[in-house]
Amino acid sequence: MTYRQRDMIAMKIDAFYEKVYLALNHTLVKIYQISLNYKSWILSDEIYKAFRHLSYPWHWVIIWMWMISTKNYERILFDEEGFQIISGNTGSGKTSLTYAIIERDRMLNHKPWYINSPFEKPREDLDRGIKFLYHKLYNFSDFWSNWKMHALPNHKRYGGIVIDEMHRELDYRMTMTREYKSKFNPFRDYAVVVRHYIKKIIATTQMERVDKQLMQLAKYFHVVRINIGFDYEDWLVETGAFRFKILGWYVDSYTINALSDTDKVLYKTWYFKNDWADFDYYDTYSMSGAYDHLPLAR
Repeated sequence: MTYRQRDMIAMKIDAFYEKVYLALNHTLVKIYQISLNYKSWILSDEIYKAFRHLSYPWHWVIIWMWMISTKNYERILFDEEGFQIISGNTGSGKTSLTYAIIERDRMLNHKPWYINSPFEKPREDLDRGIKFLYHKLYNFSDFWSNWKMHALPNHKRYGGIVIDEMHRELDYRMTMTREYKSKFNPFRDYAVVVRHYIKKIIATTQMERVDKQLMQLAKYFHVVRINIGFDYEDWLVETGAFRFKILGWYVDSYTINALSDTDKVLYKTWYFKNDWADFDYYDTYSMSGAYDHLPLAR
């Protein structure tokens, strides 16, 4: 076979592949256009409503699958709506437990939380060159002060509110002062109906009790103890570093005796394993700068 004959065969092969490529490209464009039309069609409220009615009884299969998927995780007391208090001495793990709770809730319900202390470290998106936080930092007085509520926490975007070190905002020894009441009264009124709005408020405190009215409002009063152990997984699989990590928390959960203003009744003793939070993004010393605005004494 001469060179010219081989060249002609090669040209025919190239022409064939070009036709195939053009045909496939045209087909892909058509498929993409159809997909856009399908998307706009399926997103139509009227079409979707008709589909729901016409698919009976087979749509129960989809409903059952969805119901099963929502139960793939074990529910805990912190999933319950209302106002809850977490207590413990310094280093007991109050704030770290709170961080694990809101990270778990964010991953399950796709909503970040309001937090009043900066215990979340920023993450970095290398592709876009930005740093970001999931949870929104706020001041207590942004919502409650001067005898009124200034704004409604956005329950459509956020899953709950954290009041870290609540005694710094609401010191129950100051209950009879005008300053205390100007913040407490509007907060109490919102906490009473919180289930109709943002659903969950979690407060942490080193005190064994808080204001009597808040004790009565509390769904549960939790006393926690942190459990720290060797980070075997990181040593074996990741960095090889010898370090400790938070394994979980021992929790004693109490209800409040309705016949007494402050007596706690043990409801449940349980263990909350740390399966959700990445503590590389947790700031243990988040309150260390609380007095940075003051001059250092000589």
